[in-house]
Amino acid sequence: AFEDGLAPLPRTAEEAWALAGLFEGELPQASGEAYRSSRIQVFTGAQSTKAQALALTDGSQDYRFLHIATHGLLDIEHPQFSGLLFSSDQETDAYWQTFEIFKARIPAETVVLSACETGLGKVIRGEGLVGLSRAFLFAGASRVCVSLWMVADESTPVLMRRFYEGMLSGEFTAEALRQAQLDLIDAGVYSHPFFWAPFVLVGEG
Repeated sequence: AFEDGLAPLPRTAEEAWALAGLFEGELPQASGEAYRSSRIQVFTGAQSTKAQALALTDGSQDYRFLHIATHGLLDIEHPQFSGLLFSSDQETDAYWQTFEIFKARIPAETVVLSACETGLGKVIRGEGLVGLSRAFLFAGASRVCVSLWMVADESTPVLMRRFYEGMLSGEFTAEALRQAQLDLIDAGVYSHPFFWAPFVLVGEG
């Protein structure tokens, strides 16, 4: 359940479990809202809290991918207050803001922000574009996959699955994203650019 009157995103949990299945060979969804193994950690529903995000990004763990599927909230005038919304708990507030992410330690090869408008920010003289992309790169990620506008809850899981299939098969990240987008175009039902074009890569290809 999300705060601030935002609707739940039921397809984000499906997205998370489908991607987990690519790593584990089968969907571990029967384990409830959280799953851990030697290869992956998954947190959905009430388990997808900011506290879990902070624990994953304190520098104590190394991982190849960090995938976050949730609401992205944009503050175009004050981009340091843009952020990602998680489920509420008793330990922390639910909103992980840009200025906090700058302080994180994220030794990931690729961070994927499967949320709305995560690639936007504000150009500040002497600083460049300040926003979530820059925060994750500053925190240590080699590259960040972000969106430039509102994303569709029904098509994004399809795009993300094909994106990860490409990366896991050995494709360069940029080529994997490009091929996933081409696959959506070829499939027909999601051929309109609204469904496939918002996601871009920032950082190393």
